[in-house]
Amino acid sequence: GIVYLRLWGNVLGWAEAAWLLAWLTVVSTCVLGFLLWRLVLRPVTALTAYARGMKAGQDIDPPTHYGTPELRALGASVMAMGQSLNSRAEGMKAYADHVAHELTSPLTAIQGAAELLQGGAEGEDARALSMTIHAASARMQALLDELGHHARAATSAGAGTCTVSDVAEGFDADV
Repeated sequence: GIVYLRLWGNVLGWAEAAWLLAWLTVVSTCVLGFLLWRLVLRPVTALTAYARGMKAGQDIDPPTHYGTPELRALGASVMAMGQSLNSRAEGMKAYADHVAHELTSPLTAIQGAAELLQGGAEGEDARALSMTIHAASARMQALLDELGHHARAATSAGAGTCTVSDVAEGFDADV
């Protein structure tokens, strides 16, 4: 600015050159501020609102304006992550509902058999009721084991390493 002031000061006059430089600074600042708002702040604010809506479980439209290619890539990643997390949550909820429903049957059998045993069942009836309790509790344990397996499978183990020789050791040579 000082170089232009010295250059224009000799041509236009010092006061006029200072005013021209001041107005150019104000206009440049306004243009840069608008570009910052349009290309960075507005897309980031829209993406933040979208992420908050996804977290709250709302069905909102994704942002339509991203500003820069980098923000477009970030937006696509955030939207894919949100959809993945929602589908995982829906899958876990459906599976938990299924397991809760499946646990109800053996639990009812256990409660009924226990009440009959308390009522004074003897001999072969007591043995049959005991077998019912044992079978129902085994079914409940199997369902709980499956639930634990499903929960572990839903979490990522992260990146790992594997070599062909490690995998080949598991195969039978006669096959």
